[in-house]
Amino acid sequence: MQSYFFNGLSLSWIYLGNDGTIVRNPKNGVDPVDYNLEKQNNADNAGTYKINDKKMHITWQDGKTADWDLEYDKGEISAIDGGIVTLQTGLPAGYKLDGQYAASAMLANVGQVQTFVFKNDGTFTLSTLGVIETKDVGATAEGNKKGTYSITGNTMRINFDDGEKIVAVITVFGKDGEKKFLVLNNSSFPQEK
Repeated sequence: MQSYFFNGLSLSWIYLGNDGTIVRNPKNGVDPVDYNLEKQNNADNAGTYKINDKKMHITWQDGKTADWDLEYDKGEISAIDGGIVTLQTGLPAGYKLDGQYAASAMLANVGQVQTFVFKNDGTFTLSTLGVIETKDVGATAEGNKKGTYSITGNTMRINFDDGEKIVAVITVFGKDGEKKFLVLNNSSFPQEK
């Protein structure tokens, strides 16, 4: 089993199973990947693959096929379909986050900021601020939630106090004692403090 973090034009995850299965952007975590569940609720991103030297041939569940070029560095895949990939080995057992991480998204007249504050006791808060502005009107919306989280390998389970549950694929870049860079699914959250 190999999970890759893909840093091309967008952030993505690619899971390559030893049995020839592939899942792009798993929705149910990767520790372990439940391929049958991915086929049910992520069918457009589930399929099979075969590698022949520097080519990967993929047959997706919907019957579409793709051929991706591969590049290698020291025997390991370093680029898939033109995007740099980093093999993910999973976070250590019992891994906890401690700090504030924020991400923002902006379009022409719409913006959103999400700020997670994680504590190493397994709790978190999430603050969200949304802004919309047109030539006639502007508005903001705020929300705050809290709950608990757990991390197993590259899978984070988020349990909000209101009962909502989210499973996300996670990686953390950065050394201990330095500010870190958190990736949850397709979003990047640089550490603020």
